[in-house]
Amino acid sequence: MKRISLYIIIIAINLFAFYNGNAQNTKPEKVYSIVKVDKPISWFKEQSVLWKNETKKNQKNANAWYNYYKAMRYVKILSDTNFIDGLNVDNELNNIIKQMEAKVSNSYEFNLLKFAQGGMDLTLFPYLKKAYEMDPDRIDAYSDLVAYYEAVRDTNNLKTIMIKWYKSNDFSPGLMALNYNEMQSLEKNAIIIVWGDNMYYPKKALQYALGIRNDVKVVLAGFLNFPNYRESIFKELGIETYKKQYNDFNDGRKFKQDIIEYFAKNIGNRSIYFSSTLESSFSEKIKDNLYNEGLVYKYSKEKYDNIAVTIKNYEKIYLKDYICYDFSNDVSQSIVDYANLNYIPSFITLYDHYKASGDNDKASEIKAKIYGIVKKTENCEEYLIMIKEKIGE
Repeated sequence: MKRISLYIIIIAINLFAFYNGNAQNTKPEKVYSIVKVDKPISWFKEQSVLWKNETKKNQKNANAWYNYYKAMRYVKILSDTNFIDGLNVDNELNNIIKQMEAKVSNSYEFNLLKFAQGGMDLTLFPYLKKAYEMDPDRIDAYSDLVAYYEAVRDTNNLKTIMIKWYKSNDFSPGLMALNYNEMQSLEKNAIIIVWGDNMYYPKKALQYALGIRNDVKVVLAGFLNFPNYRESIFKELGIETYKKQYNDFNDGRKFKQDIIEYFAKNIGNRSIYFSSTLESSFSEKIKDNLYNEGLVYKYSKEKYDNIAVTIKNYEKIYLKDYICYDFSNDVSQSIVDYANLNYIPSFITLYDHYKASGDNDKASEIKAKIYGIVKKTENCEEYLIMIKEKIGE
């Protein structure tokens, strides 16, 4: 069954808002990460202008430079192009860093962005470390610190930062619940390959801050491109070194696919799973051996009754109330609502099963949840049409 990618959904919704919305703001606002707060691309474009104006008013305003950089970066990500209204965004981002180095080089913001602009260039870690040491309680550096410690496999420091981060109450309750459901549905000592901030950081918070499913190995799919990270993970799991190189392939996607295939086929007795939000191109070469179990896909060389496992996960393991009810004023609620679309494929399968087995009460229950999930998302008309075609009104 085809996976629904949270990342793609968010991109599509934001592009829709860009082409159909009108700018409303007249003053600069704090620019949050796009994985935390859902804003249209038009908002980020407007904020980039407003914050740029603030830097012109005061070139020593590190906060203005910081928000200007972030707004420009998210404009690029959401538009999926490097040229916006004739502006080369990469050049502009590099220029912002140069200006900050000249004007506010001793600031927390410059040191943090100097590392971020390097695209996980590990030699730039001293800048990130300096930012953290300047203000250890400011959470802005935590995500990059965790990513760095994950990349170099420094478990002790990763755990320290993860606990501090969790105690800051920065994590979305809805995203924590979603990741809890994924983790709790895995077999003992399983491996799960994930993609994206919202499917990695909450899992590490569950493990290190709450002690939940520490037996599970969480692997970042994007980091498997890095030889040192890949070799460390494989060594920890007793897998022989992957000997191919990026240049052995025509494009990056085939390289990623080959690594994933090698990983899955050489894992030995441990079970390996893929998060439902993982970009499907990663697992293209092994898609015929992936079985949906709800929120995750299990790799198996042999066929098995994955419907029975999906039923168990839904009826006995998943936290479900949060899907229907918002129990907090979560700034990431719209992100959570779109993330919950990843339940839909397995819920449709369960609906068909309950109907076929004559359990109309459970069929009605899960049908209500399906429509509840879809209706909580904005611009949901296309999804509603798809759902009506599969399960009716």
